[in-house]
Amino acid sequence: MNRMAWAMAASMVWMACSGGTEPTNIDPPDPTETDTTDTDTGTPPVPASPDLVFSNLNNYSFRGTWTFPSVTVRPQFDTILDWGDLTADAYGNKRLASSYDRVVLLQASGDIDDFTDTLRDDLLNNTTALLGAWQQDVGGTVTRLNQLLDASKQPFESENFLLVSGSITYFVGLCDVVGESCDIRAGIVLVPDDKSNESRAEFPDGSSSFVVDQIAFDGEPVVTSGVHDLYTADWRPVTTNVHGEDMDRFTANELFIAHWADGRDPATLTPDIFDLAANADGYWTADVLQDRELRLEFARDADGANFGGFTSGGTWMLGVGCDNCWGNVPWFLSVIEVE
Repeated sequence: MNRMAWAMAASMVWMACSGGTEPTNIDPPDPTETDTTDTDTGTPPVPASPDLVFSNLNNYSFRGTWTFPSVTVRPQFDTILDWGDLTADAYGNKRLASSYDRVVLLQASGDIDDFTDTLRDDLLNNTTALLGAWQQDVGGTVTRLNQLLDASKQPFESENFLLVSGSITYFVGLCDVVGESCDIRAGIVLVPDDKSNESRAEFPDGSSSFVVDQIAFDGEPVVTSGVHDLYTADWRPVTTNVHGEDMDRFTANELFIAHWADGRDPATLTPDIFDLAANADGYWTADVLQDRELRLEFARDADGANFGGFTSGGTWMLGVGCDNCWGNVPWFLSVIEVE
């Protein structure tokens, strides 16, 4: 076969295979165009993870101010403490003077402003500011300084410790005991003065106060689903507490979960934050010691029942704090959204 014949034969074979049409160039799809293909296959969405990871971005914000009256007393004397005139605590809650669980004496370095700042920021346990602490469980409205005991059961010695000093604050507080925490609800500052013969320190009614300057649940909520059986929490990425201080893993020793069944707006929870265990409809806690992650079924309520998991409906929060410190609010608190 000559070359001309071979070329004609090859052309006829190509025409037969291609149906006799010329090849067309197909342009690639424009990536800027919206794909209108229906991708709904009926598959349900994947539920949010049961493994909750928290960071500084999830924390709430809070700021408050303590105010305590000063009471001048005779130095080095076993002063009588009398709070029988109190009709309300520092938060404005009406209550009987005999309803407080404990009286505490805190001896701290610095003046009263230093003390209230340190108390507000919950730093008494983390600094050298606290020089000593003496306590006594009470059922009435009167006691004496020398009846208060320190951790080794040694009594306060007024003749040795209640001294005239411009660099030491003697704070006497009335507490509600919650777990291991002595939750301060009222207080006075004793001021020893050589010119005073006063042997009795009375708590003026309504003179101690705690004012909330700012509270906002403005952190990003952590999202989970109510379909899971087991949940975990990991707060290792949280490096700063609500007071702007380091999140000390050795002091932040309690995790808690709180639930309000009515689904209230977190913004309305300001009064509840000072006593979550009493005000929430459901409340579970777990000792975490130095850990910063936990399987949440280890948290228990007051009856010893394990946390059963998150459910849709209501308002959920998870927090971490110090259950044996002197501060009055959680170090970390985040809203949990349950799908």
